[in-house]
Amino acid sequence: MNDGLTTMALGEARRVAAATYKVCRLDGALLPLGDEMHLAAWRGYAAEAGAQGVFPVLCERLPQFWFPVRPGIAATDDYRAALYRGVPRDSLTDAPGLELVHPDELRLVIHTGPAGAVPVLLPRGREDFLTLFFALSCRHEPGLVPDSVGAAMIIGFNNWDRIRSYRRTWEDSAPPGAYWSDEFRCLTARRECYQDRLLLVSDGPYSAVPAEIMGLSEADWRRTSIQLRTVHECAHMLTYRLLQPSAKSLLDEFIADMLAIVAVGGRFRPRWLLQFWGLDSPASGLAGSRLAYYAPQADEAEQRRLAEWVVCLARDVETLFEMYGTGWPGQLAVVNALLGPSADSA
Repeated sequence: MNDGLTTMALGEARRVAAATYKVCRLDGALLPLGDEMHLAAWRGYAAEAGAQGVFPVLCERLPQFWFPVRPGIAATDDYRAALYRGVPRDSLTDAPGLELVHPDELRLVIHTGPAGAVPVLLPRGREDFLTLFFALSCRHEPGLVPDSVGAAMIIGFNNWDRIRSYRRTWEDSAPPGAYWSDEFRCLTARRECYQDRLLLVSDGPYSAVPAEIMGLSEADWRRTSIQLRTVHECAHMLTYRLLQPSAKSLLDEFIADMLAIVAVGGRFRPRWLLQFWGLDSPASGLAGSRLAYYAPQADEAEQRRLAEWVVCLARDVETLFEMYGTGWPGQLAVVNALLGPSADSA
């Protein structure tokens, strides 16, 4: 690829890609990705929610919605019985339910894009986002989450409703002498048969950046923030499924923000990315920034080096988009340029 881009920032991106991803190229022929096995269940939840509401449907179906966020709750007998053994709620003695401030305003949408169809949960307000974040990804244990973090990709979500549904179907056609315990072992040998992936997206300002800094009204910035987060997390889903990362990396976060900005802003806007990462003011500290959250073990000097890398990489990416365009083929080309040199590189 004779693009004239030989900066250290681009080279560092490719080094990180080689160390992080099992596959270092997105194959456009594979996109959009097909539905994963759990999509049928979530489409069913969304259909039921049209008449009953999202929160009641999920409370009925999923044990993750049977318990409040509380320190130590994951060690209780009822919690372990429900979440690890699939014991039904009416057999538990202490399952008072998940508590939301705005339960009637919880939304569930099925978002479609290059990563395929993805279930997205959209709570109302920061408090409900944090409650669901702790419940779905932290075993109902409360913790500290920076204001700049407003979305999460939930992976490895054990869906006992799918297991129960499978069991009912299996029992209707099981041959004489067959045992559910044997079938259960076969089922759980394949994670895609019982584990789901979904996105949790808050409705607050993206990266905690105020609306006035973006030059938008509060309502417009709220809508834009939801769009940015959804595309950002779907980009993570895409890299997770196709590139198979071995660990989280700054590059993966950069790619996700880059694609979100192009999709929502119509072009790549380096200023947006630097504002979102807390790097728009050289004099400001990095404490509390997304970069500090992504690299918590880095000392101050290393965080400064990483900040310089992100700033330089944003400039390179702006040039790459000028070369390739901002349509999906151009976005794919830019991602692949970050992952590694193409076959026709000089």
